[in-house]
Amino acid sequence: MNYEYINDYLYFVLKPYSARSEGPWLYCSGVNTSLFLPITTGKHRFGQNPVVKGLQSLNLNVRSFAISKGAQPAPVKTSDCAGIISGGTDMWSTEAFLIENATEVFLNGLFEFAVKDFLRLSLPLCFPDIKLPEEFLPPDKLQSFIEALKC
Repeated sequence: MNYEYINDYLYFVLKPYSARSEGPWLYCSGVNTSLFLPITTGKHRFGQNPVVKGLQSLNLNVRSFAISKGAQPAPVKTSDCAGIISGGTDMWSTEAFLIENATEVFLNGLFEFAVKDFLRLSLPLCFPDIKLPEEFLPPDKLQSFIEALKC
């Protein structure tokens, strides 16, 4: 069973990494830097894209969140996250790591934590006065929220 939060702008996926039922989970995350460019252009230096930096910082925060819920993050070199998003010309920035001993509390709270933290880390860098959604938006509603920022 996979856990997924996916829209055109970003994704967070948690899937079993082995055939063992008690085995580790693979955490995959990514942001579509191509789609975010209309929002981020002119607001960062080369190599300092706010959504890429936000995803990198989120990676560390998800690891801390996992530890706080009794799970253990671990590094992994894998291409198992490839294919989450279908091919195309968009450029994606991605992150991945393993999570051992994931509890139900962690699994049930991961996506809300990841989405809200990513927004908190990334969007205020482009819009200092932005009012971020307080509620946890489903993927399609979050996509609409992000698209409205392009105006």
